[in-house]
Amino acid sequence: MTSSHPLTRPRNWAIAGLATLALLASACASEPADTAGDSVADWQAAGAAVLAKANCNGHALTCPGAAMPTAKLTDDNPTSATHKKALTLAEVGEGPKVVALLAAW
Repeated sequence: MTSSHPLTRPRNWAIAGLATLALLASACASEPADTAGDSVADWQAAGAAVLAKANCNGHALTCPGAAMPTAKLTDDNPTSATHKKALTLAEVGEGPKVVALLAAW
């Protein structure tokens, strides 16, 4: 038995996703802000002020300047040379990374 609901077809999912992105982009669009006085030094000073107020709360990972935690993720891509191997970001190489965190209940 085939479902007749329109969102059961992958093409319609893609269209729905693009429509959602377009809606979000138009909702976030605004007039450009006045950028007078937005020098690099201003932004660095603002960042230093935020870090000065930061609190470690007893957790070393939340302290300003702390090293990024290491994590390993299993490569579940069956066509990958590293299939079923646990990898860190350093082992994957340089460049942008996309990690999809999926959950279902």
